[in-house]
Amino acid sequence: MKYVYLLALAGLLGGCSAVSMTPAPSAGGRHQNGGRAYPIPNNQAYPAAQATTYPPPRPTPCQGPKFAINTPLHKGGTTVSGTGPATATIEIVDITQKGAVLGTTKIGPDGSFKVTLGTGLPADDQIGLMGGGADRQRFLCGPGYQDLPTVGIIFTRERVGQ
Repeated sequence: MKYVYLLALAGLLGGCSAVSMTPAPSAGGRHQNGGRAYPIPNNQAYPAAQATTYPPPRPTPCQGPKFAINTPLHKGGTTVSGTGPATATIEIVDITQKGAVLGTTKIGPDGSFKVTLGTGLPADDQIGLMGGGADRQRFLCGPGYQDLPTVGIIFTRERVGQ
C-alpha cells in the first residue's frame, strides 16, 4: 500500500516540474509582463496595497436608552424595580423560562418603575426587561441589549439570588 502512495506522490511531483514560475523572456532578454516582471527587479516597487486596518473597524453601536433592574433580586421576592426611559411600557420576563411574562408596567415620568409580581421569583433564574405593547419595536438596540433566541430583545437582565 505504501508503494501506491509513493507512486502517486512521484506522479504529482513529476507533473509539477513542467510548470515554470518565471515568464518567458521577451525579445529584449528581460522578463516582462505589462511592466511587472517576476521576480520584480530591484529598481521597481511592489504595487501599493489597499490601506486596511486590523482588526477591521466595528460599526458604532446604536445609542438606545439605558434600562436597569435594581439589585439584588432574591428568591421568593414579589417586586421588581428599576429605571428606564419615561413612559415606556415594559415587560418583566423570566429568561430562564423562555421569556415567560412575570409582569407588565409603564415607566413613570421620573424614569423609575416598580412591578408587583403574582408569584415569587425562582432562585438562579435570569430576569429581564423587554418592550411591551406598542413599545415592543420602539427600542431595538442600546447599551446592555441582547437578542436572545426563543425570547427576543432584552434591554437588561439580572440573576435572582438565593
